[in-house]
Amino acid sequence: MAQDVGPEDVAVQDDDARKRRGGLLPLILLVIVVAVILWLIWQFLGRMPVTSDISEVTATATIEVNTPPAPPEPEIPAAVESTSAADEIPRVPDVVGDSQSSAIRSLEGAGYVARVTYVFSDSTPPGLVISQNPSGGATLRSGAVVNIIVSKGTQATPMVTMPNIIGMTQSRATAKVKAAGLKPYILHGTDQTYAGRVGNQWPLGGTELPKGSEGFIQVMIVR
Repeated sequence: MAQDVGPEDVAVQDDDARKRRGGLLPLILLVIVVAVILWLIWQFLGRMPVTSDISEVTATATIEVNTPPAPPEPEIPAAVESTSAADEIPRVPDVVGDSQSSAIRSLEGAGYVARVTYVFSDSTPPGLVISQNPSGGATLRSGAVVNIIVSKGTQATPMVTMPNIIGMTQSRATAKVKAAGLKPYILHGTDQTYAGRVGNQWPLGGTELPKGSEGFIQVMIVR
């Protein structure tokens, strides 16, 4: 059976509907606002740069160290080989330019025999050695002969004769050599046959020499 609805009932129903709609509107607005806020937060977080909390930095440094060069290794001299027979041979003294007496003494002191030849020379004073053979520095066995060329001076230089002074005292032999126009050159020996007297001379008595040359007087002294 149908009920009759009057105007009053319809009005009441409309008021209820309006009240329900009025209660939902704030809720909808709240949802919208929350959604907008969440969207803004999401946009803000999306724009922030992403950085790692820990950054590892590896730095490689190159340090140059100036190291002085190592000193060269000292050279170790090679072992000296045994002296050969040629190295044991004495060397001839260089007597060129020396006086005759000095040259003979040097050669005899080195173990050689001096052989003198006299020649005229316009450039070398009398009594000085012009040349020698073998030359100075040459190797030559002991006891060998060394030839020396002694200047006689120019051809205008007068020649004198070496006197024989064997057996004379030193003072008498010296005086006789001077008187002959020669320069006495005194040496000493130990031949007891002529103790205290001249036991040897050079050159031999009777040999012609340029005036002013040296004459050897070897006086023997007993030791």
